[in-house]
Parts: sequence; structure tokens; C-alpha cells
Amino acid sequence: MIAANPVATETSAKLTKEPSKPREPKEPKEPNKPREQRKRTDKAQQPMSSEAFIRNALAESRRYQGIAENAIAQIPDAALFEVLDEESNSIAMLVKHLSGNLSSRWSDFRISDGDKPNRNREAEFRSHADDTRVNLMQRWEAGWSCLFSALERLQPEDLEKTVTIRSEPCTVLEAIHRGILHAAYHVGQIVLLAKHYTGSNWQSLSIPRGKSEEYRAAGRPADRNYWRR
Repeated sequence: MIAANPVATETSAKLTKEPSKPREPKEPKEPNKPREQRKRTDKAQQPMSSEAFIRNALAESRRYQGIAENAIAQIPDAALFEVLDEESNSIAMLVKHLSGNLSSRWSDFRISDGDKPNRNREAEFRSHADDTRVNLMQRWEAGWSCLFSALERLQPEDLEKTVTIRSEPCTVLEAIHRGILHAAYHVGQIVLLAKHYTGSNWQSLSIPRGKSEEYRAAGRPADRNYWRR
């Protein structure tokens, strides 16, 4: 019996192997971006730092305060106290409520509950004889000042610390989110009511209706310093 030649057997096995599959074409590389554009893209993909978050929270809070004040400035005093129906709030009530909320939440917020026992929340939704524009705006300014003062004193490591709101524990970070969303909710109501009472005399607080293309053509979105505050 003739023994099989191991070299010939190995060579034969190699020859009977399936042909290798053609390599898939590589996707074309993106064209090189300008250095400044690459820097902006890389920066946008990075998570926001704690310090940057605090700065942004301050900037957004001031922006919402300004939006509401610019809306209120456009209406006559009488419109401050008008209500659309018995279940609705007037702008004066919204001003008092948001002021009361800010003062309660952010006064000594690290060492006391966000719902202060001396706050009369129900009274914020009632009309009073001393509810003048001057008095309302003084309360408004005092409330926002409590928020700004608290945020300005924060350190990055404070964001993970625990505070309480109505005895419910939450982090400082969560309290900030909750506060900004609450403010934005009521600022939107103030703007809607002010626009209703102002009618055709309303001065837009954003891009005016019918001006979107003009705004875009002016290149302002690219120039806006919004996220670098």
C-alpha cells in the first residue's frame, strides 16, 4: 500500500479552499473641516461641566426674567389684574406666585426646606388692595434675587448634595432643573396673556412672525453666543 504524500495532500487542500471574498469598499472619508469648525464640533460633543452648568443656569434664569419683564412692560396697569375666566390667573397673580416660589425655594435653600412655613401660597392667587405695579415688581425682583444669590454661591461639588422641597429629598442639580422649568412654565403664561391684552401693538420678544427667513439670511444663528455664556 502506497502512503499518502503529506506535502501533496496539504497542497491539494489549499487549492480546494473557497476563494476569498472581495473586500468591501471603504466609505469615503469626510473632507477635512476647517480647524475652527473642528474645535466647535469637538466642544459641542463634550459633556457640560458642573461649572458650566451653573453658569448656564444663571444665564437662562436671567433670560426668563427678562422675557417676562419685557412682556409686562408692554401692558397697561389695568391688564395686570384682568382674568380670562374664574379659573384663570391674572398676570399679577402669576407674578406673585413665581416671586413667592423663588423666595421660598432659594432662601437658605442648603440648610432649610424649599417650602418655607411663612409662605402663604394661597394668597398669591388672590387680589389685594396693595397689588400695584410697583409693589408687584418689587416682590418680583426680590424673588429672582434669591435665586441668583443662591446660584452664584454654588460650587461644582455642591450639585450632588441633597436638599429638600416639601420634605422630599433631591440633589441641588435636580432642584435647579425643577426651578428653571417652573419659572419657564409661568413666564410662558405671562407672555401669552400680555400678548393677548396688547393685541396688534405687541412687540415680539423673539423672531417676529414672517421674519424667519430674513433672520436666517442675516447669519445671526451662526453668530449667536447662546451656548458659550
